[in-house]
Amino acid sequence: DYSAEVLAQVPIQGWQAELLNSKIGYDAPSWAMALASVADAKIDVNFNEAQATVEAITAMARRRAEFVITKFLESREFGGIMVDGTRRHSFMTLLKWKPQPSDRDLFQNLTISEEVLVVPARVHSDQEEAESMSKGALVEVRANDRADWQPAILMQENVQGRVWVFPVQAQQQMEVELSNLRPGFDMVAIIGEKMSRARAQLALMSRMWKAEKVFDFGRLSALELSEDGYDWGTYRRFFKESDHGDFLYTHSSLIEKVVSKASGSAVAVLNSMVMCTGARWERSCAAGMLEDLQKAHANNAEILREDRQCSLRLRVGRQSILHVLHRRPGEILPEEEEFKVLILRSQGSKEAQREAIAYKAGSPVEVLHNGRRQCAAIRFLARGADAAGDGGTRALRDIAKIKVVNKERLQTEELEQERGSSDILRSASESPVHRNAELRPLPTAWCCLPLSFRVEGSVFCGIFRLSELQMPFVEQDLKQFRRLVRHAVAEGVIKPTDRDPFDTADCRDSVNMQYIQPVTAAAGNPSWALMLHPAGLKCDLFITHGWAEGVFEFVDQVVNSWPSGAKAAYVCFLSNPQNLDIAELIGSPEESPFAKALGSASRVLAAPNHHQSIYTRAWCVFEAYLAYTWGKSIYTATSPPAHFWPMSLRTASWSVLMLGVCSCTLVHGNRNSELWDWGQISVVMDALGGLTVISGCCFAYLMVTGRHHWKATEAALFAFSAFFAGRLATNIFRESLQTVFNFVPLVTTPFVFWAMECDRLLGIEAAKQAKQLREGFTGHIRDATTSNPADGERIRNTIEQSGAETAVNEAVAVLLRMSLSTPELRLVTSLAGSLGNASNWSRGIFAIVVTVWVSAAFNSALWRIEPGFQWIPFAVAAEALIVVIGFPLLPRDRRPFAERTQWGLLLSIPGYLGIIGGPWHDAILYGIVGPLMMLVALAGPSRTSRVPVLGPMLVRALFGRNPFKCSVPDRPGAFAGQLAKPADDIGMLEVGESEVKALTEEIVEEVEKQANVYLFVRDDVSQPGPHAVLGRTAFEASPDTRPAPPAESL
Repeated sequence: DYSAEVLAQVPIQGWQAELLNSKIGYDAPSWAMALASVADAKIDVNFNEAQATVEAITAMARRRAEFVITKFLESREFGGIMVDGTRRHSFMTLLKWKPQPSDRDLFQNLTISEEVLVVPARVHSDQEEAESMSKGALVEVRANDRADWQPAILMQENVQGRVWVFPVQAQQQMEVELSNLRPGFDMVAIIGEKMSRARAQLALMSRMWKAEKVFDFGRLSALELSEDGYDWGTYRRFFKESDHGDFLYTHSSLIEKVVSKASGSAVAVLNSMVMCTGARWERSCAAGMLEDLQKAHANNAEILREDRQCSLRLRVGRQSILHVLHRRPGEILPEEEEFKVLILRSQGSKEAQREAIAYKAGSPVEVLHNGRRQCAAIRFLARGADAAGDGGTRALRDIAKIKVVNKERLQTEELEQERGSSDILRSASESPVHRNAELRPLPTAWCCLPLSFRVEGSVFCGIFRLSELQMPFVEQDLKQFRRLVRHAVAEGVIKPTDRDPFDTADCRDSVNMQYIQPVTAAAGNPSWALMLHPAGLKCDLFITHGWAEGVFEFVDQVVNSWPSGAKAAYVCFLSNPQNLDIAELIGSPEESPFAKALGSASRVLAAPNHHQSIYTRAWCVFEAYLAYTWGKSIYTATSPPAHFWPMSLRTASWSVLMLGVCSCTLVHGNRNSELWDWGQISVVMDALGGLTVISGCCFAYLMVTGRHHWKATEAALFAFSAFFAGRLATNIFRESLQTVFNFVPLVTTPFVFWAMECDRLLGIEAAKQAKQLREGFTGHIRDATTSNPADGERIRNTIEQSGAETAVNEAVAVLLRMSLSTPELRLVTSLAGSLGNASNWSRGIFAIVVTVWVSAAFNSALWRIEPGFQWIPFAVAAEALIVVIGFPLLPRDRRPFAERTQWGLLLSIPGYLGIIGGPWHDAILYGIVGPLMMLVALAGPSRTSRVPVLGPMLVRALFGRNPFKCSVPDRPGAFAGQLAKPADDIGMLEVGESEVKALTEEIVEEVEKQANVYLFVRDDVSQPGPHAVLGRTAFEASPDTRPAPPAESL
C-alpha cells in the first residue's frame, strides 16, 4: 500500500548495510523489516548505492523512519545514543536504567514483540572527561583493547591515569586506563508508537524489579520527549496482604485486559504490584479504576460484569521528575490534591451544592472544575447502595477535565503513523479492523477520556468515516452546547480576541478556538458530535451558515426552526474535527464532508446572520447548488421573536379584559333600571361594528404591506380587539349566549387575537431574517467568495460545468423571496409562474377559519333537521375536523396554499347576514364547495397546477396574482437587497427615493423582460443619498465577453 510519493535516502556504509539486512535472530525478521514496522514505512537497503531508501505515505512516517534508522546505526556504532534534554520528540520515551548482562537480548526481543526500538541512551553533560568522574558513576570500559564497550561501575577514582571498575558482565573488579573509559548510558530510549512504548516500558521495569527490587525509577519513572511536556510516566500500586491480598489473585486478568483498554494506558501485574504506564491523564483514570475496584471487592460487592456500566473517580497524579534528563537529583514537585468535584443541579433557578450521595444513579448533573462545566452522569459502581462505603455515587465519570494541546497531538501523529496521510481518513474504517472498532464505551463498563484507544493494533482519533458517516447532533445537544458556552463566557474561559472582539452576549470564532478545540482535543481530537455520539447518527438535516454569526444567535435560530421529524443535524463546526486539518478532504467539493452529509439529509436549513448574506460565501452557494440539483427542501432559520410570549399573551389578555369590561358595563347599567333601550343598543352595535371593520382593515393593510414593526400596527390590533370585544359583548347582552354565533366567538376570541399578534411578531423577525439573507448578495452565485481562492474557483467551475447556474440563481432568488425553496414550490413556479411570497401563512386567519367551521358545525346541528338534509351536520363536522386536525399536519410549504383555499368560506357570509339562506344554501356550501376546498387543500399547489388550464389559474388566483397572466419566474436580481461592489458587467443608474418607491415588483419584471436584463434595486430607502438601480445582461456569456448594459437602457 506504500507509494513513492514520499521518498527519502539515508546514506549508509557497507557494514551498516549488512547490519540492516542481517536477521535479528533465528526465524526472526531482518533489522530493516523490524525498523520499518516501528516507523510504519518501507525500508529497502541498496548495497550498490550505499543508501537505505525509505518509502512512506506521509512525511511524518518518512521522518520517523529516517529517525529510527539513524538512531539504530548510532547505537550500534557508539553503544548507545545521545539525547538532547532541551528538545522534544513525540516518538521516543526515556527510562532510567541500570545495565544488565542480558540487555541486548532483551532489547532485541522487545523489538520483535512490541515493534519498538530499544537502545541505551544518555544526555550530554559537563562531566564527559574520565578524569572528572567520581566513584559509583556508571561508565563504559573497553577491556583488552577490544572494539566493543561494556557497561561498568567506577569503583575507584583516577590514580595516575588508571581506575578500578566493576564490569556488569564480569565477576570481579579490573583496572583499566583512562583512555579506555567513557561515560556510561544510564537510560534506555524506547522509540515507537505510544502504546507499544508503554508496553515495552512496563516489560523493562518488570525485568529490572525482578533483578533488583530496590531500584528507583523515580516517582513516575520516565519521561516522554513530547510536546505535551513532562507528562509521561508510570503509576505503581502495591497491594499488601492485609489489604485484601486476594484482590489481585482474583481479578488480575480483568485488570490487565479491561483497565488497559479503558484508560488508554499499558497495565501489568507484577506479583503484588500493578503498574500503569502512559500519559498523566490516562494514568489517573487507571488509578481511579483500581481504587474503586478494590473498594467494591472489600465490601463484598459484585465486580462489574460486561453488561454493566460505571464511571470513575479520578485523581491527578504527581508530576514527573526532571533529574533523569539532567543526570542529577531534582527537587520533587509536591503531590497535588485529590481531584475535587463540585456537583451542581442541572435544573432549577439556584445551583446548590450537593453531596454526591444525595443523587441517584443516572441523575443528570453538572460538574464544576477549574471554572469549566461539563455534563456528567452518576452511575452506581456496585449493585446496591450499601455495597460500597459511599454507595458508589462518588465513582463519577468526569469529562470536564480539559487538557489544552496543540494541533499536532499524539493521537493525530499515531493515525498518520498507522494508516498514512490524511487522505485515507475518507476510508479509515473500510478495513475489518476499523469497522469492528467503533468509538464507543467498552462493554466492560469503563468509559473515560481519552475516547481514542487501540483495538487490534489500530489507533483511532476523532475522525471516523468522515466521507461516508457524518457525525450529526440532536436538538438536545445544541441546547446543551449553548448552555455550556454561556457558562464558559460568564466564567472567563472564552475571552474576546482581536479577531473576535465579541460582546459577552454573543461570540463566534472564539468559541471554536477557546472551547471546542480544547475540549475535543482532550477527548482524542474527535468532532464535538462524535464526542457525544461515538457510534454516529444518520444525518437528516443539513445546516448551512456563513461563519459570521454569533453562537447564541445560531443556536437560537436552529432550535427555533428545527423541523418536525428531524432527528439529527449536521453543521460543520460541530460535526467536523476542529483540531485536525481536513483541507485534503475538501479538495474536491463533490467528495467533501459537506456534500456527503447533504446527500444523506432530506432537508437544508439556512442560518442567516446580521453581518452579510450567507450566499456571499462560496461554500454556502455550493451547498445551495447541491440542494437544488438533488431536490432538497431548503428552509430559512428564524430567531425567536424577542419577548414573544409576554407580548402575545398581553394581546390575548387585552381582548379578555375588554370583553369583561364591556359586559360588566352593560349588565351594571341595567341592574336596577333599564338604562339602555334596544334602539340605543342597536346604534352602539352598529358603531362598534363599523369601528371593528375599520380597525381590522387598517391592521390587515399594515400587515400585508410589511409594516409589522410599526407602532401603528400594534395600536390597530389593540383597537381591533377592543372594538370587536365591545361588539361581541353587546350582541351577547341582546341575544344571550344561547346563540351559536355568540358562544363560539366568546371562547375563541382570545385565541384569534393571540394568533394575530403572533403573526405580527413573526413578521418582524421574518423581515429581519430576509434582509440578512440579501445583505451584500449581488444576485449571482458566481460573485460569492471564500477565504481560500482555490476553493472558490473549484466551486464556480463545478457549478458552471453543470449548466445549472441560472437555475440555482433562480432557486436562491425564490429562497430570498419566500424564505424556503422546496421541490414542490419550484415545480409550482415553473407551471404557474411567479407567485410572490408563497411561504407565509397567517395564524390569525387560521384561527378565524377554525372559529367559522366550529360555529357552522354547531349551527347546522341545531337547524339542519329538515328531511333530506340531516347529512349536513355530519358533513360540516367532518370538514371542521379536517381543518382543525389536518392543517397542522401538512408540510410547511403547503400550509400557505391550504390556508388560501379557505377563501371559499366567503360564500357563507350572505347566509350569516340573512341575505340568502335555507337548507339548499348549506347543501351547496358544505356539500360541494366545502369538499372541493378540502380536496384542493390536500392536493397541494403542485398537483393543482397540473390540472390543464384551470389548475394554474386557480393557483395564481389564490396567491393574489392575475389568474389570466403567467408572470415570468423569479429572477435572481430583483430581490438582491443592499448591493455589494458592482461587477464589471453591471451598469448602474442613480435614482431618487421616489423613483425607488415607484419601482414595484410588476414594473421590475416587465423591465427585465423588455430590456433583457436582470435588475437589482437597492430598496433600503431609509438611508440618505442617491439610490442605485443596477442591471446585468440576462443572456449567457463568459465574463470577458459579457457587456454591461448602458445606463440609458436602464
